[in-house]
Amino acid sequence: MHRYIMNVYTFLIRCMGGLSAHIGQKTKHTVICLVVAVLSALGLIRPLKYSLRVTFFNYNDMVFTVTGVIALLALMIVTADKDADLRKTAYNRPCVYGWLLCFIMIFATSFINPVSGEYRIWAVVSLLISLPSVMIWAARDDYGQYCDLIAKVMTAAACIFVILNLIVVPFLRPDETPIYTGLMDNPNGNGMVVIGLYAASLFLLLTDDRALLPCSLVMSFCIALAYVSECRTAELAILLESLLGAGYCIRSAGREGKTADVRKIILTCAAIIVIALAASFVLREIGKTDLNAYAEDNYKFITSDEDVPECLKTLDLMTARRVSIWRAFICESTLWGNGTPEEPLIKTFEASVYAHNNAIEILYTSGVLAFAGYVIFLMSGIVFVIRCMLGRYGYKKEHLLVMLAFTGYFTEAMMEVLMYPVSHMPAILLNLCMMPIFIKHPRCSATDRKKLSGRGKLSAHM
Repeated sequence: MHRYIMNVYTFLIRCMGGLSAHIGQKTKHTVICLVVAVLSALGLIRPLKYSLRVTFFNYNDMVFTVTGVIALLALMIVTADKDADLRKTAYNRPCVYGWLLCFIMIFATSFINPVSGEYRIWAVVSLLISLPSVMIWAARDDYGQYCDLIAKVMTAAACIFVILNLIVVPFLRPDETPIYTGLMDNPNGNGMVVIGLYAASLFLLLTDDRALLPCSLVMSFCIALAYVSECRTAELAILLESLLGAGYCIRSAGREGKTADVRKIILTCAAIIVIALAASFVLREIGKTDLNAYAEDNYKFITSDEDVPECLKTLDLMTARRVSIWRAFICESTLWGNGTPEEPLIKTFEASVYAHNNAIEILYTSGVLAFAGYVIFLMSGIVFVIRCMLGRYGYKKEHLLVMLAFTGYFTEAMMEVLMYPVSHMPAILLNLCMMPIFIKHPRCSATDRKKLSGRGKLSAHM
């Protein structure tokens, strides 16, 4: 990282560390738990505003955002160490510079384009809280414990989410609803919640034997909810997270000769599938779900854009005309962006002013440079996941959570807009644990990987 940028962030972090220098470790631990709990609650509450079923609940968007920013700032303060040597860490420069380019341009163009206040705050948080937090955790040696804490708190939030859906929804469901969508009317709202919760629960399941039962139940419910609510993005994300998580742990256990762990993973996956099938039946009965009626009612009005190439029309129909939406937004994009559109650029069966793709949304709103920086960050994350799966950095427990969080975020970001790190569960989870993506990790040979994975296997004994 450039020394001038490092000097700015070092000064900021030391100021934050000075504020928490006299706070005890137990108090700091409690604050971290509370912050993750607050952010998890915000991720669960945000979609409820747009639900016609929960008519008694409403809130102001800016108050919601400020609450999340305060929580992130509190987390930064209690984890900062004014005496930490921040310069000893080698950073992944493309990722860091891509992040800086993206959010500096988002902030700069927000003054020449019409955007919401939340959009500008997102840039400020990413530059002054998210990136310094990455540097803080890179200089600490307890990142694995922090990942455990994130997963445990989010799994607890997932249990509450399951209970609310099973108890509250049967009394809120309108008779004309053809599918079960939980507390939200829109299946995408369910997707944004279950993707993040599933990733956290899967990580805890694979790394803590004591969490086997609650995590299995939560994951089964997430699978069932994604299925009966017809949220295909969530189904794809859950499938990818499951394959990555199981594959990573099987490779790790296989290299260490622990065949019992491999069998445990396979049997657990089989049990989760069985429970998910049973949960799907229960949810369909609760919601009187008719997937065929839902498809006929909603998709008979969808016709693919005539300008979409023939080879993409099937994909356009499968994604509810998202290819047509992406095409419209890309064609209208400019070098410096256009801001948030006041009217939909294309009429679909569900008109929207959003691009339904995070990268294209940034391209249209903030221009080419911000888009380029964001793509560099995404590519850095993809490279990190691939190298972790190949064991290039050793099989470290904390890398597993980052892989799952990034996979869920990337999948959802390709189909929806995940802007704010205090609003949507996949973005919240990734923002909390993305530090390893920004770090330049030493490569290791096959003989050294066992040593680097080192403090134990991916289980409760780590």
